[in-house]
Amino acid sequence: MLKGQIACFFSGGWTEVGNGAMERFLEKINADYKYVKCFPKTIKTRNGNIVLNPSSNGITGDALITKVKDYLIKNKELFKNYKAILIEDDLDGRFDKVSLSQVQADIQTLKDDLRTCVGLPDIPVVILYASPEIESWFIADWNNGFEFFVNNSRRFQDIDSSIRGKFNHDFRKTVNKNLLNNNAIDIEDYAFATGAYKKLSSDLQNLINNLSIQFTSKTGQDICISYSKKEDGKEMLRNILPSEVSKCCTKYFKMSALELQKL
Repeated sequence: MLKGQIACFFSGGWTEVGNGAMERFLEKINADYKYVKCFPKTIKTRNGNIVLNPSSNGITGDALITKVKDYLIKNKELFKNYKAILIEDDLDGRFDKVSLSQVQADIQTLKDDLRTCVGLPDIPVVILYASPEIESWFIADWNNGFEFFVNNSRRFQDIDSSIRGKFNHDFRKTVNKNLLNNNAIDIEDYAFATGAYKKLSSDLQNLINNLSIQFTSKTGQDICISYSKKEDGKEMLRNILPSEVSKCCTKYFKMSALELQKL
């Protein structure tokens, strides 16, 4: 029997909202609650898929927090029915050169502000950051993330399994060497690990493009392996395991996942 409902606010991205992917992932952390998405807005396509409403696309950071606060203020009565509030967002580079103690203080201030907005001083608030982006989770749980993407994407099923296997091996090796400096770089610190800001999702897409050659499929078509946040991200998010993500994402993800587990 469920303990109740948690009001959820997600980053305005295709990965997070595609076919309930984030809700399914959260259920793996704590299955005692129903996760109710309050933001972003979604629409149902003709084939029944749930996708991001373009009006919510790209809303993150301060813009997302503003949306959350406005929603809480306007819907205070609704929150008597919720057991907690959860915000999930890409961290990007917002805490660059900020001490961990200051980060924790800033997060606590945000939680207190949200409780004030909704008028419930004791309601639990969980801030779940993907640092620097949600792709860090797919790297952390490689077998259920990017390896799953290469081996199971419907777009690549006509590519021979041995070719997909070799691509995945080369891709993982290249990520470890070129992006993580042979695992010397903490994936959650990737954005500013070398000084100037680097966007993880873009760097991953470039690596895939550089590795991907044109394959001839079993049906004779020419296919290249490519990564689409819109098409592939939601499938990986539904498949990865929080327990595996926590092993690598220890600074932000693990702390918040433990908070959610304890509710």
